[in-house]
Parts: sequence; C-alpha cells; structure tokens
Amino acid sequence: MGFIIKEYTVTGNRNSDTVRALYDTGAGSSFVRQDIAESLGDFAAAPIPMRFLMVNGQETSTVNQVITLAVDVDGTPLVYTFYIVDDLAEELIIGADMMQKFKISLDLDNEAVAIDPRALYLRA
Repeated sequence: MGFIIKEYTVTGNRNSDTVRALYDTGAGSSFVRQDIAESLGDFAAAPIPMRFLMVNGQETSTVNQVITLAVDVDGTPLVYTFYIVDDLAEELIIGADMMQKFKISLDLDNEAVAIDPRALYLRA
C-alpha cells in the first residue's frame, strides 16, 4: 500500500501555516502534532481522555486536547477537529474519519486527492 503526503495551508483561530499532511487510511482518527497546534490556535479539552494505538504498535500518551483547524485542500477549506499528539511523527495526519466525512478519495498511483463536491453541501 502507498501513502500520500501533501503540503497544505492550515488555519487555526490565531494563525495559518503550511504543513505536511499525511493521508492515512489506516488511521481511524485525525491528528496534529502539538507544536503545530500551538502555533495555529487555541485548544479545547477532549470530551474524554483518549488513547490510540500507533503504527509502531505502541500506545500514545493520553490525548486530552483537540483543536479545530481549516485545511485548504486545493482551494477547498475543510474544517475539522483534530486530536493533539505531542510525539506525532507527521505534522498532520488526515485519517479515515475526515476522509469519510468529506468523501475524499485517494489515487495512490498518481498521488492525487479528490473531494466529492456533494460532501460540501449543507444538508437540512
């Protein structure tokens, strides 16, 4: 299996920056590294403390905070809440949860990302 890493402008409530985002279909949740989150905006308490199993088979320390960020995917701002992890190997991980919400599809051969426009409509 392959992976896709893209550079995107990510905006929090205090700042914007260009970050490296890894699309990870094996990650059930989406994450941002703590130093990146600190530079972008204010944190909120996670509804409950969470622990995640990382790719190396080790659990992270307890994740207690989240941050809402806007990720500009080729001109389309996707607003989503990310778990903040101190020792994350990547700057930002876009997990299956975010890909499902925005109906993001990946073309691994061409390293392309597509968003189904129907996922962006407001629904009543």
